[in-house]
Amino acid sequence: MADSRQNNEIFEWKYFLLLSTVPFFAVLTELAPTGVLSSIAGDLNVDIAKAGSLVGHYALAAAIFGIPLIAASVTMDRKKLLMMILFALGIFNLIVAFSTNFTLTHIARFLSGLSAGVMWPMIVAYGVKMTSKNHGGRAVAVIMAGSTIGMSLGIPLFTLVAKLFGWRAEFYLMGGLILLDMLLIGKILPSVPGEERTESNSLPMIIKNKGVLTVMLITTLVIIANYGVYVYIERMVDSFKLSGGISLAQLCFGAGSLVSVILVTKLIDGHLYGLLVGLFSLGVLSLLSFRIFRGTALVAHLSFAAWGMSYSSVSTLLQAVVSKQVSKGRDIATSLQSAMFNLSILIGTHFSGFILTETGGDINPVILMGIVFLTGGTIVAILSRKIIERDPA
Repeated sequence: MADSRQNNEIFEWKYFLLLSTVPFFAVLTELAPTGVLSSIAGDLNVDIAKAGSLVGHYALAAAIFGIPLIAASVTMDRKKLLMMILFALGIFNLIVAFSTNFTLTHIARFLSGLSAGVMWPMIVAYGVKMTSKNHGGRAVAVIMAGSTIGMSLGIPLFTLVAKLFGWRAEFYLMGGLILLDMLLIGKILPSVPGEERTESNSLPMIIKNKGVLTVMLITTLVIIANYGVYVYIERMVDSFKLSGGISLAQLCFGAGSLVSVILVTKLIDGHLYGLLVGLFSLGVLSLLSFRIFRGTALVAHLSFAAWGMSYSSVSTLLQAVVSKQVSKGRDIATSLQSAMFNLSILIGTHFSGFILTETGGDINPVILMGIVFLTGGTIVAILSRKIIERDPA
């Protein structure tokens, strides 16, 4: 099979659907502990806060080490690199599954985060190189749909497995499926060579790129807004006394996410700017409706669905935009965006937690914070049309 980027207009769905399983399993690996923290804490004899570090330090490892590792591996064959990452994720999940020592579990989770820090940037660049530039946006949308499906369907399903068979069963299952995925990718996907090291794809050159810096700014504002509010979605639902509770709110949110996947996949190549501005604006309106209408039946449920449409599309749209800012060094450009994404999660969740503490648990100032930051990100996006619509070729 050819080792170069496809030059025809055929979109090989089987390649990109298979690649979408990688973000699916990455999201599961990252967030799996959240539904079983109390079980993990009890089994490993630590308190719930310490068990929570298994999620936080995973994200920290991805944020810190993603950029240097991507820069170091820029010349490697993309398929071989992806298989190495999946092997590592699979093994580290299995270590978590059988470990009875918190320190070993913590090390395995940290190394999983490190592996994911390499995976997120390179998976998009790998996919884009397997199709023509006219289908680059669709490739990103299909691949990143795996993360949306992982959040909306995968997490509840694997949490159910943990509830029925124990939290270790969840990690055994993930580890085994990830290793199987590695074998399928090795058999089915084409090899794509890495890039020769040049000044144009070096980290110092990429980080000076105005378009990349603009995407990083938008990422910071939008992710602080969304994650800062979403982490307290349960508090918000309880405060609103919402009919149907958290389960119905998450169902509406998930339904909106799935609609977004279909919409973005169909329109991203020809309407990236309109999608990005429109969906970000929809997010602002949904947060505003929470402030104005609070728990009003139907309105609040529709707002959760609208927020799901906006929120779930963020990663896909921003990865598509940043990949258009450079013709060489896409892996490094996307690694910068991914690192900012992860750092913004930490900033957003800590900032909203601080606000919640200082206001005596009032969720409304947190929602207001989300509105301010998301509005800022939307305004920057509106003013950056030339950057968003840039064609690096």
